[in-house]
Amino acid sequence: MKLVLDVGNCSFDHGTIKTFLSEHWEVNVTRCTTLSGALQELETANYDLVLINRIIEGDGQPGMELVKHIVGSNPDSTVSVVLLTNFPEVQASAMEAGASASFGKRVLQSDEVHQTLNTMLS
Repeated sequence: MKLVLDVGNCSFDHGTIKTFLSEHWEVNVTRCTTLSGALQELETANYDLVLINRIIEGDGQPGMELVKHIVGSNPDSTVSVVLLTNFPEVQASAMEAGASASFGKRVLQSDEVHQTLNTMLS
């Protein structure tokens, strides 16, 4: 069972993400709606994948801050970090900051995203 942390997505998007992931992989998905909540959660479990919304719903914080924190605090970590955004320039910035991938929720169920997530969750 892979552990996934979903950070900053609204209830509707969280449900869509959780359903999609559960249909394809054996996962346990935990949701956090704030940056501080995500930081606390990351201290309690070793997540395999962290999906971060561009703007964290619960507190309006930029998801990029969490990307930088995760990547910067443990560069040797095996956790996969994905920033969810439909903006190509933000996707590029996320990758430059060390994210494992970045894509929009609109393409979540595409073959390309499925293949990307498969490498992280298999």
